[in-house]
Amino acid sequence: MRNPLLATIAALVACATITSAATAQAIHLPPVYRVTLTSDTVVMRIELIARDTQRFGTASTVNVHDGNLVINTPGRASEVISLGNRTIGDLVNTLQLNHEAELRVSSNYPLYHARVLSGNDSIQALSKGIEFTASAEAPVVALGFGVVLSMTDQAASEASGLLSQTGFQLDLVGVHQLFRGARGRAKLLSLPAVYLQARLGLSADQPLEVDKQTEASPGPDAAGQFEEALEQADLVALTGQVDLVWPLHQRPTHTELSLSFGYGVSWARPEPFVFPRIPVADSLAAAEGLFDVTRQEEVQQFLNQALPLRDYSGTVLIRFRNGDRPIFYLGAGGVVKDILRRGISFTRDAPGALPHPLSLQHLRETPDDLFWRAMFGARIAGLLDVRVDAIGPIGERDSAPLLRIVLGRDFPLIR
Repeated sequence: MRNPLLATIAALVACATITSAATAQAIHLPPVYRVTLTSDTVVMRIELIARDTQRFGTASTVNVHDGNLVINTPGRASEVISLGNRTIGDLVNTLQLNHEAELRVSSNYPLYHARVLSGNDSIQALSKGIEFTASAEAPVVALGFGVVLSMTDQAASEASGLLSQTGFQLDLVGVHQLFRGARGRAKLLSLPAVYLQARLGLSADQPLEVDKQTEASPGPDAAGQFEEALEQADLVALTGQVDLVWPLHQRPTHTELSLSFGYGVSWARPEPFVFPRIPVADSLAAAEGLFDVTRQEEVQQFLNQALPLRDYSGTVLIRFRNGDRPIFYLGAGGVVKDILRRGISFTRDAPGALPHPLSLQHLRETPDDLFWRAMFGARIAGLLDVRVDAIGPIGERDSAPLLRIVLGRDFPLIR
């Protein structure tokens, strides 16, 4: 009979793997580029050139409702113009082109998005001339997709370049303006504009694979591609972010200071757990041959499960824009994140003795770790977004630094 005291005392703990918190960290969300015009700013004017024209009369009215500009004239069909993804300049040109001899339409903010007209449900008489002022934007949802380049694992790759691992990043982001900010000139001591961002992020270390288009099938629609991205994702992240924005300088380029505070939960698929070699007598023996096979499978299956890992972040950014169009931003900050540590434990009668086959137990913990973060982003030719995300451990840590670059584009989802 084995000695119960030795069985209790001789417990060996082998922490075999540490999942990097950097690789399980979702790529940063870019700051919100939104209009911060005050509510008394007139952004568009419509005047009736003649009181009674062939198209419009004194009873004609105009209002903005549910993302549409609506012109009503008794006895005629309503004219509905969707604001959609238009700028104010596009809207002015459309109205002026359709009613050149009847309306005079002007704006001092042609590059701003027409969404600043939304939320104004009051009906105004066209014969009196109408001034549209800026209003807080309605919540917006956008779908962002990009190709990810990351640091090469030289031990597992023969590529000579620093960035050669490719994957995809898919973000479904909702943005809402909580507070417009104080009126007046740009100054750091004024009340900031406040924005809330919520994100469902999907990413993987391999390109997104979709079904090939055939004559019989026109290819997957957006819903189908989103479903396939869900199935192929190595990392799923749910994050919330609050952006505080102060205007620093307005002409010729808008310069702004942004403080971002975020909280997120991510599920990352860990690498398969590999049992460590165990010292037996004067040598190291493979653990797979020392324990019960069924018990090994149960432990390995438990340690390979994806766990929700939390992270808290704070960043300071300087951003530059031209009207409502982003140019570039850069910033730095810190992240406190759970990391995943996995290992095994077992008992044996004496140091160097064979372990008891059924004594194998799993060990798993998620302590916090501290990381630095640097970021840069730019919009090229008004179409392509570039995001650079660098993250690394602070102090003596177990994780290696990570550099990722995303080349992508946002697609606003507006009714």
